[in-house]
Amino acid sequence: MNNRIKTKIRRGKIYPLGFSRQDEWMQFTAIFPGQQEVKLQLWEKGEKITEIKLNGAYQIGDLYSVQIPATKKKVYYTYEVGGKQIADPCAKKLFTWRDTEKKVLLSTEIDEFDWEQEKRPELLFKEMIIYRLHIRGFTKHSASNVKHKGTFAGLCEKIPYLKELGINTILLMPCYEFEDYYMIPAADPRFSKKKGTIVKNYWGYGGACWYFAPKQCFSANKKSPETEFRSMIKEMHKNNIEVLMEFSFNSNINPYFIIDCFRYWVEEYHIDGFYINDGVTMIDMIAKDPVLADRKLLARYWDQTRIFGKKERFDLDDSKNALENQNDQRCLADYHDRFLKTARCFLKGDGGQTREFASVFRENSEHVAQINYITDNNGFTLADLVSYNEKHNEENGEDGYDGTKENYSWNCGQEGKTKKRMVLRLRERQMKNAMVMLFFSQGVPMLYAGDEFGNSQNGNNNAYCQDNKIGWVSWDQKARNEVFFEFVKKLIVIRKQMAVFQNAHRLYGQDYLACGSPDISWHGIKAWYPDFTAESRLLGVLLNGRYARGKDNRSIYIVFNMNWEDASIGFPRPDRGQCWKLLMDTAKTEAFVQERQNKEEKKEYYMKARSIAVFVSATTIDTMDRSSNLSYKHDKEQKAASKEIAEQPRKK
Repeated sequence: MNNRIKTKIRRGKIYPLGFSRQDEWMQFTAIFPGQQEVKLQLWEKGEKITEIKLNGAYQIGDLYSVQIPATKKKVYYTYEVGGKQIADPCAKKLFTWRDTEKKVLLSTEIDEFDWEQEKRPELLFKEMIIYRLHIRGFTKHSASNVKHKGTFAGLCEKIPYLKELGINTILLMPCYEFEDYYMIPAADPRFSKKKGTIVKNYWGYGGACWYFAPKQCFSANKKSPETEFRSMIKEMHKNNIEVLMEFSFNSNINPYFIIDCFRYWVEEYHIDGFYINDGVTMIDMIAKDPVLADRKLLARYWDQTRIFGKKERFDLDDSKNALENQNDQRCLADYHDRFLKTARCFLKGDGGQTREFASVFRENSEHVAQINYITDNNGFTLADLVSYNEKHNEENGEDGYDGTKENYSWNCGQEGKTKKRMVLRLRERQMKNAMVMLFFSQGVPMLYAGDEFGNSQNGNNNAYCQDNKIGWVSWDQKARNEVFFEFVKKLIVIRKQMAVFQNAHRLYGQDYLACGSPDISWHGIKAWYPDFTAESRLLGVLLNGRYARGKDNRSIYIVFNMNWEDASIGFPRPDRGQCWKLLMDTAKTEAFVQERQNKEEKKEYYMKARSIAVFVSATTIDTMDRSSNLSYKHDKEQKAASKEIAEQPRKK
């Protein structure tokens, strides 16, 4: 051991984890469960120059921490635990030293970064349009038209596209450092034919992970992935786009480790929020951490009683208070698949789903936001949802054991690819229906990357190992499905403009303003008489604009006919001096209609099978121009982004 270091070594602090500089000292802190011999090893030019045993004076339970005099040189280090050399589990940056004889995975410190005048968007949940994507898969396809494919820099090149679509929040699948390959466990009976098989870890949910370091192979700048990642965050914030990260922790991980990890990403990378996987113990501790109080935290379920101290009540006083206070101070959100399952079953016409769909459609909370999605990485894409009844995971090589069996999908009459026009038209209509359900519900909508133009994985519902065209977003599909892409853009515009879709509280179905009708009401063949029987597949939803708070607080009437037969549905009487005006009908060739206003009061509307119609309230002296603008006129941000994309030179 170097004598200079030996004489000045001292016990470190318990925080922060990993490597840090403490005035004139350098601190190394790590957690290694179990009673093992732990040594800190310092390296220089691929050679080990110092080794410090940490057991005893530098150990507190499973935590080991030591400080040595600081040096201006960049520090490279490893640990030896139980005789095995490993990189720091809390490494901020990893460096692979290679020569002709050996390869060593070293931990090192990150470079400094100038954030300039960066400012976080600080969006409210009610304003968010979330876009879930995989860093590599989003731009790796040859038709992505970016220079740095499959990287953080490549995602930055797609900012004009995100703005054109109307996205203001992105949720990144795991993009911290993880092993690219892992071995199938021999003890798993499902993989009896694959014992010891090495599997590509494309998604990042298996194998060893270093949760404090951005993934190097997702960076165009391999020497400084952390700099490229921070540059991406800064550019996103400049364009008013928030960035959330998904973390997949082991079920037995220490919650304090998670808190330290999240604090680090907040302080060093200015991340706006996190999605925490299932199975993490004592998750409510994370929700109460003061450093994370202004960040968004997504999890499958939050125990509101334990976090807020009382069970949420749904009474008239709550309704009035929520209506007056629309600040939306929520930082927590439930991220579960209840909306996914119900919307899919209702979409394909399953019986007994009308009441359940009405429930998930209005689901919202004053304390915990609701994330709604119809597709994500675990299951079919939107195009495959309407094209396949069964999963087709043959390329994964697991004999069909992998991937969920319950897809709640319908192929519209033929499995897989087809040239039958009738089937293709029905599939497009079903995709439009799904997007209307998603963007016009009361929760926070989340779109899976590529669904806006019909990206397909050829029926593979578990592309975890498909680092190829199956798992990548196929950008060549966008040109073929431009009409559907424009349809999704218009839905997002409407959601952003109309206040009835931006409530920060639950709708109660009560007339607490004494204005003659409740905030939300349900209707059937006859107005005010919904049919929630098992045979019903028809539902009308009236969102009363008087209970909304925004620039455009007109009422919306949405009619769902998920039956295989045409049907008529009743109209609730509009307010005095107003009438209902058709905004869109998914059964029409041009879903968004442009017609002169009919001043006659509508009593019923004839619905084509498997279609959704949307009506907006208007005064009887209005022309169609106002609502035409609602559906056809992009906001300034989207128009500017569209112009920017059009003016970009095409990259080969």
